[in-house]
Amino acid sequence: MLGYGGREKVVIDLANGLCAQGHEVLLVTLSHDQNEQAHLLNGVIKFFQLPATYQSLGGIKAIGAWIKCLPAFIKLLKAEKPDIVHTHVFFQRLLLAAVAIKFSGIKARHYHTIHTSGLFYKETGFINHIRLQTERLAVKMNRAFLIAISKEVYENIAKPFKRSAAGIALIYNGVDDKQFDYSLKGKVSRTLFGLDENKLVVTYLARITEGKDHITLLKAWKMVAPQAPRAILCLAGDGELKLATQEFCRRENLEQQVVFLGTVKDVPKLLAVTDVAVFTSLFEGFGIAVFEQMLMKIPMVSTNIRPVSDFILPNENGFLFAPGDATALATFIIRLINDGSLRERIGGAGYKTAQQFSMEKMIRKHEEAYAAV
Repeated sequence: MLGYGGREKVVIDLANGLCAQGHEVLLVTLSHDQNEQAHLLNGVIKFFQLPATYQSLGGIKAIGAWIKCLPAFIKLLKAEKPDIVHTHVFFQRLLLAAVAIKFSGIKARHYHTIHTSGLFYKETGFINHIRLQTERLAVKMNRAFLIAISKEVYENIAKPFKRSAAGIALIYNGVDDKQFDYSLKGKVSRTLFGLDENKLVVTYLARITEGKDHITLLKAWKMVAPQAPRAILCLAGDGELKLATQEFCRRENLEQQVVFLGTVKDVPKLLAVTDVAVFTSLFEGFGIAVFEQMLMKIPMVSTNIRPVSDFILPNENGFLFAPGDATALATFIIRLINDGSLRERIGGAGYKTAQQFSMEKMIRKHEEAYAAV
């Protein structure tokens, strides 16, 4: 799917960037729904949607999706005859793509990007072992070349995929500095998001799912709110835990201090009115939202997880707290709310860090990887 998420945004940016460099690009989604960001694709990119729904791609329903999608994907590959097929899916969806490449009979090279450092790449147990073996089979089927988006992802996959992959490259995601331009600050009204102009805005930009750990943030906000009455917490994103998260706010009497913005289509404008950014995710492949916000000169408070901790130096270009430590998170948020000069210093240093993850560099590194195999 091409819904609202970090991985989906990276795929769109990569497709548009390669297109701008003169490459012919086709983009295929396994589902014909939840492709809300498809309109961001360059108009000359061919966009295909396979005949499945997003919900049918998981669990027992995946059998039906395979029956629909596999023949359609094989037919598409035979018709278009791409030189490279670059996948960004995981588990059984990756296997479906690998089987389609194999049985299409085309001589395309398979590249595959791994976007997370969590899930079965790190976690143990029988089910996770089966999932990892499924991906190894999919990679081995066409001797796929793997791309890791951070050092941690690279380290996680180097051993299990060493023999099955044609190679592994480290290519960091890129952030578009033309889109995430800090000069927007002061030009956007808080009222665009239903916020009081006098409020100091703290934003968490993430899907509301288990791994993003919104509850720790809300526990921290219960400590922040009495000490910072002029601050408001904005949660930008949707997900399966949204209702449960809203219920937590009701139980803890946080409804007046927390705003659920849902899916935000114009993220740069939201960041233009954001004073402090928080990131409570428990695992990430790269954490592109962190660097988008740092590129907007917003001071960042993040969980002490890799790869974020590879680039944030505490009290220099951001703050780090142990996952689940609501008290430490609240302490850092309060410090930033109460100290404008600290916000400016940390935000400026974070901006310099984020500049190294340019869109141009990401596109160039992909072109080099495509040419190397």
